[in-house]
Amino acid sequence: MWDISKHVERLKNSQRGKQPKKNTMTSLPGFEDENSDKTPIIRYCAVSAIEHSHKTAVADIQWVPDHIEFTRMGVICENRQQTCCQILTASTDGTVAVWDTRPPKGQAPSVDDNKSNGPLGVPSTFKHIDLTWKPVIKIPIGRIEGNGEYAVTCISIQERQGDRTILDKQSKQDLEKRESVGGLGSSMRGGSAKEKKPLEGVTTKFFIGTEDGELVYADWKLEKDVDSGRLQPPKPDFAKLFHDQNITTLQRSPFFKEYFLVVGGWNFSIWKEGETSQPLLCSAAHAKKLTAGYWSPTRPCVFYIARADGNIDVWDLLDRTHEPSLSQNISAASITAIFPWIVNSKQQLLGVADSVGTLHILEVPWTLRHAPSGEMNSTLNYLEREVKRLAYVQTRQEFRIQDKRRIDAEEAEKKLVKPIEPSNEEVENRQRMEYLDYKEEEKKFLQELGLWQEPEEPLPDT
Repeated sequence: MWDISKHVERLKNSQRGKQPKKNTMTSLPGFEDENSDKTPIIRYCAVSAIEHSHKTAVADIQWVPDHIEFTRMGVICENRQQTCCQILTASTDGTVAVWDTRPPKGQAPSVDDNKSNGPLGVPSTFKHIDLTWKPVIKIPIGRIEGNGEYAVTCISIQERQGDRTILDKQSKQDLEKRESVGGLGSSMRGGSAKEKKPLEGVTTKFFIGTEDGELVYADWKLEKDVDSGRLQPPKPDFAKLFHDQNITTLQRSPFFKEYFLVVGGWNFSIWKEGETSQPLLCSAAHAKKLTAGYWSPTRPCVFYIARADGNIDVWDLLDRTHEPSLSQNISAASITAIFPWIVNSKQQLLGVADSVGTLHILEVPWTLRHAPSGEMNSTLNYLEREVKRLAYVQTRQEFRIQDKRRIDAEEAEKKLVKPIEPSNEEVENRQRMEYLDYKEEEKKFLQELGLWQEPEEPLPDT
C-alpha cells in the first residue's frame, strides 16, 4: 500500500510550463522550488505478510466498490462507511483474495499516528497492517473435473464503483440505521459482524479468466461439505474455452453490467451473465495477438481492442460485427494497456501503454465519443436479439439430439425383432417363380444368338 495524500495537490495542479503565482516566495529569483519539475519517489507504507500472500505473481488487482464489502464467509454486505476499504486480488496460483485496509477490531489508529512518519519519511497510515496483513477471505478456484486449480489472470464482479442502485432497493429502515461516521479513526474501523447484514439482490458469483483461455463462473459464498463438515468454496458453475491463450481483459459494459468483453489470445468475445452455452459474439482469429480491450465510456456500442503489432482497432457493433470500423497504428512495439478518460463534455482522451515503457495520449474524435440519439436502445436491442438467437440455436440442437436418439432407438428395435420364417409352400412357390424367370431369360438370350429351337410337340399317347 502507498499513501500519496501529500502529493494530491501536486497531481491536481501540475501542468508543464505553468508559471508560478506572482507575489509568492517561489516567484522571486533565487527562491524557486528545485523539485517542482522532478517526479517524487515514494516508498510503500505497508506490505502483506509473506505466509498469507499469493504464491505466484498477482495478475489482477482492483478496489472493491465503496458500497459493498466481503465478510469471512464470502457474503456481500453493505459498507456503511461509503469508503473503499477492501482490495480484490487474483493470482496465477489459482486463488482470489479480498484484503481489508482497516485495522483489526480494537486497533483504530489515531489522527496523530497518521501525521508521524517512519525513519524513511514513510507515513504510518497503514502501519497497523504492515508485515501482518492477511486477506479477509481467500478461496481457491478448483477445477470442475479433476484436481488442481485454474491459473487466474483477471477477475470481474457484478457490482461496480458509483452504481448504488442496489442500496436504493433496501428498506428505508435499514438506511436510517447507518452509523454516524466522523474522524479518521472511525472511518478506518470496521463494523462488528452483528451489524453487517447481507445485501439482498447482490450476487456472490463472479467471472474469472485463466491462463489457458478459459472463462470460469465461480461463487464467493462458502458451503458446508457433506463429508467433512468444513466450510469450503463450491465448484465453479461452468468453464468455457473460446480463447487459445491467456485472457488479458474481462470488463463489463459501463451501460449494461450483465454484458462483458473478454479478450485473450487471437480473438475476443462478448458474453452475457446467465448465458452459459456460448458467447453472443466471437470474433474470427486475428493475424496478430490481441493484448487488451476496453469499452468506450460514452458510446454503448463502441469498444477498443489493442494488438501486439502496435495497432488499436475500434469496433462499432451497430456499424459492423465482422471487422473493425477503424484501425490506427500507435506504436512499433506491442501495446500492453489502454484506458479512456473523459476530461469534459468536449474532450476525451485515450491512454495507450506499450511494451517498451512509452505512454501515448490520444484525443478521441467527436464521432467516437458522441453517442447519437437512440444508440443505447439500439445496442440493447442488438444484444437481446443475439440472446434470442442463442436460445433458438440451443433449442434446435436439443431437438436434433432428441430426434437422433429416437431414430437410433427405432433402428435398434428393428434389429432386435426376429424375422418371420416362411412356410414350405411359400418357399416352393418362390423357387418355382425364380425358375420360370430363369427359363424366360434363357429363351431371350438364345433367340438373340439365333440358337433358339422351338421344342417339339409331344406325340399323342397311343
